[in-house]
Amino acid sequence: MNVLTGRFRPTLITGILVLIALAVGAAAITTQSLWMDEGNMMYKAVTPSVSILWACATHYGGSEIQMPLFTLCLWGWEKIAGVSEYALRAINLPFLALMVLSFRRYRFWPLVCLTSPFVLYYVGELRPYMFQMAGGALGFSALCGILQRDGEMEDMAGVHALIGSALFLAATSLTAAVCSVGLVLALVVARPCWLARGRFWLKVAGWVPIALLLLGYYGYTLMAGYRGTMDRGGGLLSMGFGCYEMMGLLGLGPGRDAFRSADIVGLIAGNPWLPLAALVIVVAWWSGLKEFFGCYSWRARVALVCSVFFPLLIFIGLSVVAHFSVLGRHMSPLIPVLLVPLACACEAAVTRPLLRPVVIAVLLCGGVSAVMLRFSNKHARDDYRGATRLVLEALRKGRSVLWRADMNTPRYYAFREGGAPLVQYIQILEPDPREDSTSVDLKSFDIIFINRPDLSGAQGERGTIFRQAGFKLCPKLTGFEIWDRR
Repeated sequence: MNVLTGRFRPTLITGILVLIALAVGAAAITTQSLWMDEGNMMYKAVTPSVSILWACATHYGGSEIQMPLFTLCLWGWEKIAGVSEYALRAINLPFLALMVLSFRRYRFWPLVCLTSPFVLYYVGELRPYMFQMAGGALGFSALCGILQRDGEMEDMAGVHALIGSALFLAATSLTAAVCSVGLVLALVVARPCWLARGRFWLKVAGWVPIALLLLGYYGYTLMAGYRGTMDRGGGLLSMGFGCYEMMGLLGLGPGRDAFRSADIVGLIAGNPWLPLAALVIVVAWWSGLKEFFGCYSWRARVALVCSVFFPLLIFIGLSVVAHFSVLGRHMSPLIPVLLVPLACACEAAVTRPLLRPVVIAVLLCGGVSAVMLRFSNKHARDDYRGATRLVLEALRKGRSVLWRADMNTPRYYAFREGGAPLVQYIQILEPDPREDSTSVDLKSFDIIFINRPDLSGAQGERGTIFRQAGFKLCPKLTGFEIWDRR
């Protein structure tokens, strides 16, 4: 009986962890409207065939064409799960479970992972970031397993897990491919002698066609001119916000719109607990990092640093030189770099009483931040569903609409309500890219919708112009300004 209990205990623990992960993830998912990036993805995913999906992706462009694996998975998932926001976002749940299982050798990893506001927020978003966090965690875990066997240089166990995870990660998006290269680079730094072993190349040979396919695909998309959004500003400040988001502080501070419009001094003055929370997290992370590095040789430590700094340097270059806004979601494969040391800090706190208050404070900050992100209106996603409903009501009443927002998300909601004919019906909303909301003839319109008004500039000037034209600012939907002239 004891033998049977011992044999099935790991399976039982695994099953319990999976159930807990699924339950926490299910609670983190919301029924909120799809926002712009989610809607862009879904408008393409509702197409009836892969060929039409490809035609739609190449026609509309955008970064979604550089997310091949996630796009295909979402296309298939929509055919199974239906069109409700909650059911669609549930595609992320299995990958949360995989992430929780990836580092289960650290007994506090599931706790740290399932209280991370960053992880829980992106469980509830219809984008590839949960796929990427799972892929990054599995790849980093495989790398750590290899590096812990520095005394057995000929032991190639874990190579398939590392290369497979890296290729899975690379297939989710072009930015994630940068992180997958960091994992492979770390393996080369740690085991350069393997490059002269035929046995190593035999192991790798089966993965080469997939790697070449991905390389060719991304090369084609870049040569064809497909790019992510480059006009939102880059620089190190955007990466700073990404680090703030990954640390889990976002739920404790202002919403994204307020954050973008605030200066740093004013932000800290209005939220004095943010620097204190950041200090506590950094102290716990540094303590855990020292514990984590303790079992590795100097060569292994160099390899681990390379796996992180290579993608970070690429992201810095993109941000500064190409003005690409690198945010926390673009660095999501690197989240284990933050969470694993925090799990080690929890372990160390068991025997170090002075560290316990710090660890407890970190977990409390994470829990409160996650709850705020989930339930606070200031962190709600842009309400394209409500805006599309109001637009359709206005058009059916014969009112003229000026729409200054993404078009694919309204197309998706129109398709969901009335199919292709309703999509065609709202095509009149397509804005002229040569005009802005203050240069058009406002006398021709009855109602105006502006998404992300804080990013469209000249808010005070715009408000004055609209009021002079007889418009009144309505109670706005999340992420929208609505100006109506009755």
